Amino acid sequence: MEFPLFLFIIGLDHRHNHRHMSIKKGLLDMSTNVKAYFVSASTTLTNAGGRLHGVNFIGHGAGGDLAKVILREGASATGNIVLVLGAKNNDVNDIYIADHGIRFDGGLYVEMPTSSHATILVG
Repeated sequence: MEFPLFLFIIGLDHRHNHRHMSIKKGLLDMSTNVKAYFVSASTTLTNAGGRLHGVNFIGHGAGGDLAKVILREGASATGNIVLVLGAKNNDVNDIYIADHGIRFDGGLYVEMPTSSHATILVG
């Protein structure tokens, strides 16, 4: 599905000391292959490469301790760290990555405490 996208570009003409505006029309392509995964324990999310588009994380740490979700490249607990988010007990932390997301190769492993849960957007 495509939607029209209008870009308004406002500039300043320094020679004549006035502003001008131009409108450019394009198409915004809304077709994506983004999937949402709900996880509540450490697991391999996918074995394929892709892009990370967002994470919503609810931490349930002991007392005021910080609970963390760690996303690792390569579908194993020893892979390179792609992203780390932390949240205190019953707190929410989320991030949504615009444009093309964060690229990862060879899968994605999620490391987190079993008392917490997250929704991870991958495409």
